Amino acid sequence: MARKRTILIATAAGVALLGAAGAVSAHGKRGFQRHHHAGLERMIERLDADKDGTVTRDETTARRDKSLGQYDGDRNKTLSLKEFEGLWAEHTRERMVRAFQRLDRDGNGQVTAEEFDRPMSRMFSRMDRDGDGKITAEEMRPRRGHDRSGDRGGHR
Repeated sequence: MARKRTILIATAAGVALLGAAGAVSAHGKRGFQRHHHAGLERMIERLDADKDGTVTRDETTARRDKSLGQYDGDRNKTLSLKEFEGLWAEHTRERMVRAFQRLDRDGNGQVTAEEFDRPMSRMFSRMDRDGDGKITAEEMRPRRGHDRSGDRGGHR
């Protein structure tokens, strides 16, 4: 039982860090750094209980215990998959809202098929290098001298 509790606590701590990790994007090195930095700032903001600009081990432990208590519906000091679902949803909600807002180009609170298709179409166009309307495994491989973002040499 102690081992299960330790695994659960480690998992919950990992989820607490999810907000930062979730904000990280793979859109090139600068995008990664910018989103990673913003995610870390949001994580510190959430965990910094006394708002002194630093996060102590005690603050992370208190946040973990609060999260476990909030989602442990049967109060058995463990989270079932069903209980964990609520914790996961809380920590990924901000990322989901940002993604929705990026899709909702006109800001009306509704995502149309056209708005949803826009980033998919751009991605498809970039990947379909020969313009034949099909993406092959060869087209998905990085070009020699290019990284996946299309930059020459992989540097920015």
